[in-house]
Amino acid sequence: MLAKVLVAYSTVVTTLLAAYTLAGYGASSQFVQLAGVQDSKNHIVGLTLSETEPTGNRRRLFIGHDKEGIASVSLMDRNGRQRIVLQVAPDGTPGMSFLDADGNVVNQLGPTRSQ
Repeated sequence: MLAKVLVAYSTVVTTLLAAYTLAGYGASSQFVQLAGVQDSKNHIVGLTLSETEPTGNRRRLFIGHDKEGIASVSLMDRNGRQRIVLQVAPDGTPGMSFLDADGNVVNQLGPTRSQ
């Protein structure tokens, strides 16, 4: 199952990388990393797209899920800080968060609870 998930993520990121390259950014400074960790403390399955800079690598995109089963797509700014996070909880509840440069949620979209 993990292999099928990683292949699906790989296809998505390959498509995103192709679009990124076609947009004129060039692919010579990007790399794609498949992540699959499952042990007693960690469970992360995902794919990252990072850029290499003279000062280090910066993650720009993460697609995956965590041990709670929350699927997410995170977009980072050029400094590697999360700025937009799309999530779907295991029960199917979707959400979208916009973060400032310090990681604080400044706006959030999602279903409202009925009272």
